Amino acid sequence: MTDQPNYFNPNFIYLVKHNIYRKSEPFAPDNVVALNNTESDFESQLPNILEKHYIAIIIYLESHSLCLNYLRNFLQLSQTYLFVIVFNSQATEDPVFRWNASELGAHMITNCFSAACSALSICMYRKHGTYPCPYCEMNKFDEVELREHVSLFHESYPQSLCCTCPICKKMTRNFFSHIFHEHGDGVLEERTGFFSICIVQRQSDKAFLMVQERGSSGFWVPGGGLNAGESYMKGAFRETLEEAGVFIDIKGILQFESASHGMWKRVVFYGEPKDENQIPKTLPDFESNGACWVKWDQLKNIKLRNMSEPMKFFRFVLDGGHVNPLEIPPGETRFYNQDPPLI
Repeated sequence: MTDQPNYFNPNFIYLVKHNIYRKSEPFAPDNVVALNNTESDFESQLPNILEKHYIAIIIYLESHSLCLNYLRNFLQLSQTYLFVIVFNSQATEDPVFRWNASELGAHMITNCFSAACSALSICMYRKHGTYPCPYCEMNKFDEVELREHVSLFHESYPQSLCCTCPICKKMTRNFFSHIFHEHGDGVLEERTGFFSICIVQRQSDKAFLMVQERGSSGFWVPGGGLNAGESYMKGAFRETLEEAGVFIDIKGILQFESASHGMWKRVVFYGEPKDENQIPKTLPDFESNGACWVKWDQLKNIKLRNMSEPMKFFRFVLDGGHVNPLEIPPGETRFYNQDPPLI
């Protein structure tokens, strides 16, 4: 958190004003109000919050229990326009705290000032558009602003919202996916039948990199389907960077998998971070809510999208299991000697 300004300190609550003329400088000193860490000071500002004088609240408390208490008791407001950021040094190191804060309404849990600044810059839209958000009462978005708003405010919401798209007027059963694939930079995913996942371990403490999946579906390992023409290894690099924000070195392969006579194929890679000090992703977007380093004994205390991969492969790596070289073994050539290439 070395990039934060000297007036931004722990054990304060910060309110960020809705000043559209400072879109690139949301943390300008005259744009932020700091409250003492007292219930009375916070409650005295509620009238201003309810009158929409602010766009965001930043809870910068070192105590996890106090932070969760504020989320539970003071921020369960009907006003959905307030962007809630939890700023804590353990945002990418304590998955239990991260998950609890998210479940209590925090839109973003971060330990990176630049990521928080990017999110607030998006929130300060100019209200020149005409589109409402189907999830909430906010409106006057243009097409780009609506897409950015959905990724920040509603990334943890259920993805299967059935509604009429306010932009194209088409009925969709998954508005979250629709707005990114039909109204933005997102490319409609082509189901190639080929997949890569990566088990990434930090050697200093044996923690594993996990992604907080969108839609409040829980944590999982980085990975996903390959793009057309993409190799298995490039897919693993791309998915880990997109979902977890971490550059990795792939050391080997844990498992080859195939089904349906080779029509479905997946490679499970083993990797390590290029730089253990790199902060994982904390800015919510279409790919994920963010990422966190997770230790084996923490798995039982967080929601997992699917238990099989982390429980199976984390245990295998911790027990010193053999990591195969980055090549296709002779017994797998039947399914892996054609496109896509391994490397």
